[in-house]
Amino acid sequence: MTQKIEQLQRQERVAAWSRHAESEFSAFQSTSKLNLQAQKPRDKKLCATLEEAIRRSGLQDGMTISFHHAFRGGDLTINLVMDTIASMGFKNLTLASSSLSDCHAPLVGHIRQGVVSRIYTSGLRGPLAEEISRGLLDEPVQIHSHGGRVHLVQSGELNIDVAFLGVPSCDPFGNANGYTGKGLLWFAGLCESGCRKRPPGCSADGSAAAVSAISSQYRPGPGGSHRAESNG
Repeated sequence: MTQKIEQLQRQERVAAWSRHAESEFSAFQSTSKLNLQAQKPRDKKLCATLEEAIRRSGLQDGMTISFHHAFRGGDLTINLVMDTIASMGFKNLTLASSSLSDCHAPLVGHIRQGVVSRIYTSGLRGPLAEEISRGLLDEPVQIHSHGGRVHLVQSGELNIDVAFLGVPSCDPFGNANGYTGKGLLWFAGLCESGCRKRPPGCSADGSAAAVSAISSQYRPGPGGSHRAESNG
């Protein structure tokens, strides 16, 4: 008897949602997707180079940059971005990566050169951790849990200026996801990066002032960068 009641309740909820959907979206049923997009023109944000994307993001000395760690020990995004940032002459940046691994040893050089002066992260490993333990940074590294990162962002203690996302694919308008293209990130949901448009499972509360998506696959339609996109 109880199962039958629950089944009837589910059917009622589905029927109620269907009625709501029909009333809310009836105006769009006779309009093609292309026409809807034409009514709301958007600027393409595709950049030819990572340097261009960084420039368009508005990055300046002393700002805070963010990265996710979904690629774990195989991450190439942080080193690629930081090498480019260093070559452009930026200094005194705060690095707010959700985690740092052995593969991020090149950051040692950027710290010594003054490109990075502060770090917020959930953990450090490898040569980077060893050098910091020996006093590489003038300021102590701020170690936090993943939940602590959320609190830091929401409380305003950690203000992310530019979030760099390594994504499998994205389109010319900066729409990206973690489940199409090479190097799928569906399990991570691109979560702790501080991206402005918060995907499922994101712990950064969409706080970044600008977002640059870095990808090897370009998709011509929404949801799908060449090399990089700046979503400032």
